[in-house]
Amino acid sequence: MSSPYLWIVIAFACGLAAGWLAYRAANRQSAARPPGAREAAEAHDGLELLRELPLALVLLDRQTTLRFANAAADALIGPVPEGAPLASVLRARALNEGVNAVLAGGGDRDVAFTHMRAREQRELLAHLRRMPARRQSDTAVVIVIEDRTGPARIERMRRDFVANASHELKTPLAAIMGFLETLQGPARDDPQAADRFLPLMSAQADRMNRLIEDLMALNRIELSEHIRPGDRVDLGPLLHETATALAPLAEAAGVKIEVDLPGNGAVVTGERAQLGQVFVNLIDNAIKYGGSGGIVRVHLAPDEPGRSRMVGVSVTDRGPGVARETIPRLTERFYRAGGVGAEWPSGTGLGLSIVKHILNRHRGDLSIRSELGAGATFTAWLPRAPEAELRAGS
Repeated sequence: MSSPYLWIVIAFACGLAAGWLAYRAANRQSAARPPGAREAAEAHDGLELLRELPLALVLLDRQTTLRFANAAADALIGPVPEGAPLASVLRARALNEGVNAVLAGGGDRDVAFTHMRAREQRELLAHLRRMPARRQSDTAVVIVIEDRTGPARIERMRRDFVANASHELKTPLAAIMGFLETLQGPARDDPQAADRFLPLMSAQADRMNRLIEDLMALNRIELSEHIRPGDRVDLGPLLHETATALAPLAEAAGVKIEVDLPGNGAVVTGERAQLGQVFVNLIDNAIKYGGSGGIVRVHLAPDEPGRSRMVGVSVTDRGPGVARETIPRLTERFYRAGGVGAEWPSGTGLGLSIVKHILNRHRGDLSIRSELGAGATFTAWLPRAPEAELRAGS
């Protein structure tokens, strides 16, 4: 929620809380002047509105005892028992110090803190506002809590992405500059040095070019990720074309690509060019990383519970595999898992991230099964085209 709207909601919440506090204070006064039915109804309506506010709201008294928490607060920080000290529910030093400062007349403030909820550390931002009452003992603090976990995670990802991209570009660039410096200096008139260094420079330039192309592809995919494609794509011809295009690469690596897929019938909803990119990346990875097994097999995956309206295409290799604990990280940008007995071939580390984002756009997903020494299977799941779904159910 943007800042202006947030403060409008906070002001609204404070107004409701003030009315409710006034009603509670009137309840504690002499029975000679009890609150009327109108005041009671207004207080009840205000309390119900506070309960239904989408932002987490907590009210404290002057002793920092919890007097009220709405449903959003219970969902965000866990059950908030009335009458419990704030410090026993939210053990955040910065928050408790902020509350004490506000109660002491230090003015409204925002406090960032972390809180463990459902085994996940959440990053929260509390907006603290002091609410003076007619009696000092009725003074309260209103706390409106924002969940900043998502934006904070995105910001960390952005910083990591910039740092990783800079590092990946800096390494080949430094190598090229080093070779140029040698050829312009000590090896200026050395043809053998030129013959040795120029292919290395070309390889590093190719590496930079692949990285830039992958970064641009990833950016284009992310820009259109919210737009769901609607074309009908027959995966049979697409996968046979992909295997044919990659055959020279496979042959050079001593690998055979086997496509065990019907020529037609596996029809999904998608964008053909992007789906081609998915299978190029998956098969290319299988050749490079699992090529020691000699065979890369492309085949239909068996139906799975919960995926009755989807088509799965698996790419299976007989290579060294990857450890199970690294599987969740394989689709992270720039992440490369270590191999067995040898280092993995070089790559940009963006291929599987591109696959993941394309499948997200198609409302599909990627499943990975692998273990060390037993090869790997990467399965792209895609929504079956409606007409194909009708034929499959007939």
